[in-house]
Amino acid sequence: QQDIPTIGLKTDYLFDINDTDIDKALNLNGTSLIQIIEESARKGLTVLIIDQIDALSLSLTFKRKPLAEVQRVITELSRNDNVRIVLSCREYDYKSERAFYRYNGSHQIIVRNLPKTDVDSVLADFNILEGGLQEEEYRFLENPMNLSLYCRLRKNSGKLKATQSA
Repeated sequence: QQDIPTIGLKTDYLFDINDTDIDKALNLNGTSLIQIIEESARKGLTVLIIDQIDALSLSLTFKRKPLAEVQRVITELSRNDNVRIVLSCREYDYKSERAFYRYNGSHQIIVRNLPKTDVDSVLADFNILEGGLQEEEYRFLENPMNLSLYCRLRKNSGKLKATQSA
């Protein structure tokens, strides 16, 4: 097991980039995100996680400057063999946003909704549910992120009784 320096960038917080660049938006005080990551990469493998790049897609905003700045960082850092870049993006935006087409040849991990049996199994493992779930509850918990967060919130709260709708 190896400790790998990792930097996370929440792109949904970058909506306000207008005439400034990403480094000023991140308040890096004279240094740059690229410099920070490349300095780390000189010592070994470094990871940049760019979360919610889809928040900068045309489906959510008409501002193109934030996406252009993030893509500039991706382009620059992708030239470095010691840098790995992980993009988090909703499948719909990944397939429909023209700006994301350049990443089509990249390795992809698609996270799909879980089947009900898996949701039931995870909830049973955490011992947090008695009885069945309503269809709306399953739809919410079939999303792996929602299920993970739900289990973390409930693990110390004991068992939860399923709700019944009229």
